[in-house]
Amino acid sequence: MTKINNAITVLADETLGNAVLREYTEVKRAAAVGERIKIIATDQRIPIGTIAKCTVADQFTDGSIDTDTPFPGSEHDGFIDAERTEYVVLTPSDVIRIDDKRYRLVERKANVGDTVLIVNAVNDARDDYGYGNGETYVVMKIGGECPEIWPDDTESSEIYLEREEYSVIEPLVSRIRDVPTEAAATSTPIDTAAIIAQVSAVFAETFAKVGVRLTQIERILQAKETPLIVTTPETIASFNEHYPTRDDVIERAKADIENVKTPWKSVDNSPQYFVSNRVCDVEFIVNRDKRTVVALLRWRYNGAIQSRGKSRCARGDVFNASIGRAVSLRRALGLEVPAEYTDAPQPTEPRVGDVLYWRRQGETYRIDGINGYYYDFTLLPSGEKYTGVPYHYGVPTDNGNTSIIDDSREEPEVSA
Repeated sequence: MTKINNAITVLADETLGNAVLREYTEVKRAAAVGERIKIIATDQRIPIGTIAKCTVADQFTDGSIDTDTPFPGSEHDGFIDAERTEYVVLTPSDVIRIDDKRYRLVERKANVGDTVLIVNAVNDARDDYGYGNGETYVVMKIGGECPEIWPDDTESSEIYLEREEYSVIEPLVSRIRDVPTEAAATSTPIDTAAIIAQVSAVFAETFAKVGVRLTQIERILQAKETPLIVTTPETIASFNEHYPTRDDVIERAKADIENVKTPWKSVDNSPQYFVSNRVCDVEFIVNRDKRTVVALLRWRYNGAIQSRGKSRCARGDVFNASIGRAVSLRRALGLEVPAEYTDAPQPTEPRVGDVLYWRRQGETYRIDGINGYYYDFTLLPSGEKYTGVPYHYGVPTDNGNTSIIDDSREEPEVSA
């Protein structure tokens, strides 16, 4: 029979790099292999309070175990007899402690403003993306369905977390009966009017932003008498404007490199990039391995860097250098990044120039030509030429083993 004590034990969580303390419930039952135990009784050979881990459980004597901790004086080092009721099993709870504050782990999708704890970071997250297990971050944005964190507290370090990488943590608030009467009586009165005013201001700002998008959609569905599905040139143009294809977004990103310039008072009034009232030239650094683009704005007078911006392709999305340039340049100039850049539709079929990743082989290829069901492709980075069918979108035999990872369709020498 299982019996639960009221007592809890607080230990460092090994799975989180010992940076987070977890509360364990003490349960009186036989331990299973791999579980932690705590010694609660002794016969002069095992110190009370000792923490150990069950390594072998006796299948004939219920509860007798061997542990990873040797005990001096015992007949078998690490042996514990359950008949002596010497231990309790430590069962992990969903309550953790960080900086002497208690939180509850909640398994749900994070929202903007939530604090998340990294519990299962992807491989090389620390080296490639700047975050790791046991660390907490505030969700700054939601990109698609993924929460976005900023490891270095700037938007240029944005990272999109996969659902399995994090748990939401919520602070545990003391119950009302735990608050002393004196403290409640002398506490500062709540300014209800001020709180309502603050909340109203936040809602007004939010609705103002959302209202712009709702107005755009309403224009399409404005006339109630008009059928929802229409094929007039005006309606098609309006739909394409508000629901652009990936090709549309890429073309807008390419044009944006020139469109974000501002006029300069010169003979020809030619547009230029400006930072702190200085005319600058832009230099793009494209890293296809890390799927990043950095924009450096250099003062035309001496080449000194005046500002920089960075874009990083979210995991699971297809990298495109043109979109990356537009995003990084806008950030370098302090301009807003349109949602169509960060939420661009993903490609639905491969084209010549796309880079593919073949999971079965662990290799990347660039499509050189498409001839019916057969593809001419180049193995990257060796440069060997092949002809075959490394990828055919929608063919059952592919089984999802190959995917598009880069549709920039640029020659390698264009990027750094």
